[in-house]
Amino acid sequence: YKKSASKDVNHLVKEFEMKKSADSYARQAIAKTGVLDTSKLHSYLYNEDIFRKVTTIPEGKNHGLIFLLDWSGSMNQILDNTLKQLFNLVWFCNKVNIPYEVYAFTNDSWILNHNSDSEHYTASSRISASDNVKSLNMNDLTIEGTFRLVNILSSKQRAKTNDAMMLNLWLQARGMRYALYNYCRKFALSGTPLNEAIVSTAELSKLFIKQNKIQKCHVIVLTDGEGQHSSYNDICRYDNSKMGSSYIHSHRVAIRNGGKTFIPEGYNDADFTTKLVEAVKSDLPNVSFIGIRILERGGLRYFYERYGRRSYDMYEDVQALSKKQGAVFFKGKSFDLMCGINQTTLHASDELEVEQGAEKRAISNAFKKMNKSKKSNKFMVKEFIKVIA
Repeated sequence: YKKSASKDVNHLVKEFEMKKSADSYARQAIAKTGVLDTSKLHSYLYNEDIFRKVTTIPEGKNHGLIFLLDWSGSMNQILDNTLKQLFNLVWFCNKVNIPYEVYAFTNDSWILNHNSDSEHYTASSRISASDNVKSLNMNDLTIEGTFRLVNILSSKQRAKTNDAMMLNLWLQARGMRYALYNYCRKFALSGTPLNEAIVSTAELSKLFIKQNKIQKCHVIVLTDGEGQHSSYNDICRYDNSKMGSSYIHSHRVAIRNGGKTFIPEGYNDADFTTKLVEAVKSDLPNVSFIGIRILERGGLRYFYERYGRRSYDMYEDVQALSKKQGAVFFKGKSFDLMCGINQTTLHASDELEVEQGAEKRAISNAFKKMNKSKKSNKFMVKEFIKVIA
């Protein structure tokens, strides 16, 4: 797959370099140096411009990427194809020397082991991450003890280690999907703690920016759906002397961060997630969020209404674009860019696939399918590069 993906990766690199060059050219300034240009002295009687000039091109911003990969059970059927998209972006980062970290967000992973660690799992699954703090504040967002961000890929790794880890991830995804061979049970798919992962990026991105001395950080979330219900600190129903946790209902919550309040507009989980991103970004002026959503059949309307516009305005245009390009891009309510990719686009190949002796109609259909896949890939590449270049 790495060999077959080299064309797409090189296309990403090409678009990135072209975008950088265009931006640098637009920002360049020409100034007089104050030093006479001897080659123009003969024209001093009719030409005032006899001084040497210097062109100054301001340096572009240093960028870094943090990827959050959904490691939940619903990703099982598309995880291998989602990994392909992720690997392409990682190889792109390696080629243009952009620092990155890839985390799988899940719960139970690296806790659940059916053999030796079952007692440890039972105990820790009920413990909140904040339970070791003596004073729990009422109504604070609770990060459950089973929540995990597993750092699966990093620009700090050597190339050989990076490839080996990618192979392990690929085998893990295929093993969980087809059950043809054994896989690491300790890293099985679990829930979708998307909101907890977003909260964690607040500190992660600060550390990432400091360690890599970058100016602009992009958080890229790859998922297929909404996050599971988050919890908040509350008094236990059956024991008023102890602190427990209750589920957050998006229509009865206000998120407060650093003196600022963010109130979800609607009644669904997407509204809570959207406002949570907005709250996290309020403290991080140099961090942008990009959402990459894998859309099941018929899921475009739901996705656009939740993260784009609440009304049906322009939905027909978005739907037509999705059919034509295989993906849609729009600015979200709090996400700087939202990308919806059809599952069929993930499975599509840009290679001509026809059997020997195929009929003209079969060859024609194969050409159309190949061209549509190429257009989809180029479309996604250009939109993505606009944000990170």
